[in-house]
Amino acid sequence: MGINPVIILVGVVCGIVLQHSIGGGIYTSLFIFITGVGASAVMMYSHNKKALVMMAVFFLFMIVGQLRLISVLHTDYSFVDTSKGVQRFTGKIIREPDRRSAYTNLTIKTDIAPYNILVTTKNQSEFHYGDSVAVRGRIQKPENFYGNSGKQFNYVGYLSAHRILFVMKDAHVSVAVRAHSLYTKLLTVKEKYLYTLQRLLNEPYAALAGGITVGDKRSLGKTLTEQFREAGLIHIVVLSGYNISIIIVALSFMLLWLPRALRMVAIIFSIFIFTIFVGPSATVVRAALMGALGAVGMVSGRTYSAMYGLLWAGIMMLLYNPLTLLYDPSFQLSFMATLGLLLGSGFFMKHLIFIPQYMGLRAIIAATLSTQIAVAPLIVYMMGTLSLVAVFVNIVVLPIIPLAMLTTFLTGAVGMVSYVGAIPFAFVTNALLLYVVWIVQSATDIPFASVQVHTISLVGVFLLYGVIALWWATVYKDEAGDAKSIS
Repeated sequence: MGINPVIILVGVVCGIVLQHSIGGGIYTSLFIFITGVGASAVMMYSHNKKALVMMAVFFLFMIVGQLRLISVLHTDYSFVDTSKGVQRFTGKIIREPDRRSAYTNLTIKTDIAPYNILVTTKNQSEFHYGDSVAVRGRIQKPENFYGNSGKQFNYVGYLSAHRILFVMKDAHVSVAVRAHSLYTKLLTVKEKYLYTLQRLLNEPYAALAGGITVGDKRSLGKTLTEQFREAGLIHIVVLSGYNISIIIVALSFMLLWLPRALRMVAIIFSIFIFTIFVGPSATVVRAALMGALGAVGMVSGRTYSAMYGLLWAGIMMLLYNPLTLLYDPSFQLSFMATLGLLLGSGFFMKHLIFIPQYMGLRAIIAATLSTQIAVAPLIVYMMGTLSLVAVFVNIVVLPIIPLAMLTTFLTGAVGMVSYVGAIPFAFVTNALLLYVVWIVQSATDIPFASVQVHTISLVGVFLLYGVIALWWATVYKDEAGDAKSIS
């Protein structure tokens, strides 16, 4: 009897949330254990072996999730003195530099203490992953802040999910030793690719092109970024699971000529390299894990379940870093969007038969409705806004995104070899991305394109998801009953 990953995932999630909510350490573990033994005794008395196993697995992984969170939070950082004023230290850049228009963010692991610092510098020097650097500035504790909607963003928690405990603003950073690793060379290729896009494409299309193909974070500008968010299309800018799925499908198609085993190895290796290339954000890692699990299923001859792939990806990510569940919005939104897509798209496909299949229009509308419903409670809670044009914008934009990604890639790849040879691709890419930006700007200019919601609480989020789950369960039960009556 196989163990359903739903039981494992729910157990891990409950353990993390319980430890986060009430703490207690070993006493919480003892409470979970005693409760699990009691519940198992009841199941044993009822002679329901299957329920007994499920119950035991659930409580076991509750303890695993709880202990994993404790292990992440175990390190004591209280010895760090943030009142000293200007301090000097050396360290190593441990993540790809996040370059913006006016500054660069560097995640630095110090040589003197076991903590990471997010250093912001206006220094225009070229920094690379793995460089050893000398830093001068004032170490500070990060603080939460309020967004434009009036909602407070848990910036402290977000940074802790990325293993960052302190920040240093307006720091002076100089490179002591240049890195020469294979990863550094790979990121140098990425930089050349992005520089080529900047040479060949107009702004803001160059920034958008870098975002949809390699997840580049160079700013679209505050106004345009907010417009993409209001239009419900921000997911294409930050390299979401949708973009990754396009790449995985393209890889699978291009490698059809290989034997199945070699195709699996090639796909998994390509996914691994691409994940490193674009940066292992929660969204990218989740999609990459699902793609890799799908490739393993293909080679083993088993039917791949995208739902099981999503669940196992979530389990692996939470066991690796349980803080992701609590503080990483990209993981939360990506997971819920994919869950909504898998659960709801089939329902909407059946009930939208009046919409033609031309260019996959019905599938796009079904997918958009499914994902928007799934993420709406979280978006309202996090951002305090609800887009009323998101469905329309996704319907008219998503069909051209695969083509835009292809022409963008050709623009950058060919342009690194021949500027003149890339001009035709750049012309098409500019036109496609101009269309995307025009749709977004036109949609958000409509009165009431989005509405402000300030009253929803975390309890409200759970209640909304309870209503959605109840609706889905009712739909599933009705459809199962219809299928049974037909058979």
